[in-house]
Amino acid sequence: MGLGTTPTTGHVTFGPFGNGTGMLLSGASYTNQIGSVFFPANNDEVVITIPFSMHGITSFQNVTPRFLGECPEGYARAARIINDGGVTGGTFTITFYDASNTLIGTTAAIAWNASTSTVDTAIELITGSGSVTVSGSLSAGYVITFLTGVIRRVVGDGASLTGGTKAGTMDSYARYTVTEDNEVFPGIQFAVKNGGAATWSSYSDLNGTNLAASISALSGYSAGGAGLDMRIKVVGTGAAEFRRLQQCSLRTNIDPSLYTVADSSITFAGPDPTDVIRIRTVADPNTNLYSFTGGGTKDINVGANFGTEVFFIRENATGTILMRSSPYTQILGYGNLGTVNLFYGEEVQLAQSSQVAEIKAKVDAYLDVAISSRLATSAYVTPDNASITAIKAKTDTLPANPASVSDIPTAVQVADTVLRRSTANVEASGTGDAISLKSLYGMVAQGVHNTQVSGPTLTVTRSDDTTVLGTRTVTTDPSAEPIVGIDSD
Repeated sequence: MGLGTTPTTGHVTFGPFGNGTGMLLSGASYTNQIGSVFFPANNDEVVITIPFSMHGITSFQNVTPRFLGECPEGYARAARIINDGGVTGGTFTITFYDASNTLIGTTAAIAWNASTSTVDTAIELITGSGSVTVSGSLSAGYVITFLTGVIRRVVGDGASLTGGTKAGTMDSYARYTVTEDNEVFPGIQFAVKNGGAATWSSYSDLNGTNLAASISALSGYSAGGAGLDMRIKVVGTGAAEFRRLQQCSLRTNIDPSLYTVADSSITFAGPDPTDVIRIRTVADPNTNLYSFTGGGTKDINVGANFGTEVFFIRENATGTILMRSSPYTQILGYGNLGTVNLFYGEEVQLAQSSQVAEIKAKVDAYLDVAISSRLATSAYVTPDNASITAIKAKTDTLPANPASVSDIPTAVQVADTVLRRSTANVEASGTGDAISLKSLYGMVAQGVHNTQVSGPTLTVTRSDDTTVLGTRTVTTDPSAEPIVGIDSD
């Protein structure tokens, strides 16, 4: 039972759920890691019993219990319609009923892959402008949420959907969010008995009226006596089948002066016999509220610290902090607040170290063997070390910092070097194409080397003025002043 809005009100809360003490599952029903009970098939059932007697409950309030879950045929502020069978075409419609089950209307046909805005527009033509918000998709479920305080029953019709594994169908669920006072849900019952008694009362539908009458119907019940035992039963059957239940909250009137040690306790699970567990308040984070040493479980009586916000520290025998929870981790309240597992901190680090060691062992065991096997195969090609050495020799001559200004010649330096280079050096160089008259060098050679004209032939020599570089045909004119030679000097 959690702390209510005043010291005289509270609530009995079932869930979030885990498969363990106080829970009996049958059929295909199961729980998952987020604390929900699921009912995949008709007649799946769960009975959830609070595993200790509660004290101080003077009466249940005559108000609607609050739920977190999903149920067909229910009335809630939010609904979910879904076809998760991978449909590929067709249309669907959505029908709405008010809180008295009076038909409001049915939408026009909506395409199977319609956007949320399209679905929203189609719905608001029936329910009124601005009356809903829509999120999701058909495969994940369209979630339709009404204005605060408005509850509806929503039924989707997928008879015209095609393709996939669920053609022609659609599931519709009321989605309870533990926020509305006027929601209506079918198919959940409860039973009570005096604390420690052998016989439970008959199951009754879980609603405010029946809850309010339940305690007064118990013979000899006393809020300060043996206390109250309570359980709820959920059966997935017919149109009333709950498909998911995560939390059920029933509001009460209470008398805190009638609490007992068991009503105001919290159980800690210490992982190591030598570790020290410390519970400290948020208001005074340096002072221990409770502490104990050892493994196993330890029940701590809340006592005068009822309603206090606390956090937990776990230390080893030398005082090193192995785990520290965040502030506001827990508010100490009425009822056993469950088990706080302190198996994280050092254990997580050790697990990570263990995984690293395992990976290293596999690398040591397999990597070298794999490489050796690869080298031994006929498909393996030995590297060309000679070519690699040659490439290295060339790259070794590159400037250490080619981006340095001194390593990169300027345009003027390049031009001067070209213009001052002698034709003899060009002839001696092995770089570039073969020496030819038809090149920039050849053009320069015709202007500076020894040339001779004999008849129609112009002969150009190399820089030694003897070796012939090449010849050109010239046209002569006997009436013109003949040029019979140009000396290289």
